[in-house]
Amino acid sequence: ASPQRKKELERKELERKREENIRRREEERRQKELQSQQKPRQDAGQEHEKRQQEARRQQEEERRQQEEKRRQQEEKRRQQAAERQHEEQERRREEEEERQREELRQQEEAMHQQEEEQRREEEQQREEERLQLEEKKKKEKQRR
Repeated sequence: ASPQRKKELERKELERKREENIRRREEERRQKELQSQQKPRQDAGQEHEKRQQEARRQQEEERRQQEEKRRQQEEKRRQQAAERQHEEQERRREEEEERQREELRQQEEAMHQQEEEQRREEEQQREEERLQLEEKKKKEKQRR
């Protein structure tokens, strides 16, 4: 090949390399541009995910607190029911004691009345015996 032809080929080769470099640099620039556009989207995606995780965490915490509140209310209801039952048992026990005291009082009163009645009867009997004895003595005297 002639020197002129050689120079022409070299010039074309240089031109081709220069254009390739330009294209390569342009492609790199476009890639960087694309990445810089995607980065905010990635960041936004990560932010969104973080916010969702936080929201889930808060919901879980609220659910746990409500469960705890419900458990405490249930425990309070159980305690109140136990207290009411205890009070009711106490009231019944006191009523039963009162009933027994009243029954005992009535029995004692009946016994007392019985004793009183018996004492009167015995007294009346002694009085009758005394009168009979007096009558007997009078008859004895009259016979003499």
